[in-house]
Amino acid sequence: MTTHGTHDPHAQARARSAAGFIEPEAIAHRAYEVFEERGRGEGREFDDWLHAEHELRELNNDNASE
Repeated sequence: MTTHGTHDPHAQARARSAAGFIEPEAIAHRAYEVFEERGRGEGREFDDWLHAEHELRELNNDNASE
């Protein structure tokens, strides 16, 4: 993505954040924390991912409304 003809990765990140985009790496990191918080039980990876994504979206929405 370019911004006014120039490549600006910071502008790209701001645009994605403003659009509610959450980096998959951030979701994966939080999902792993959730996995650890619940005792590292196997078989709930998808639930952990969805939980993490929901938390990060809520946080993003809270920050956007300030």
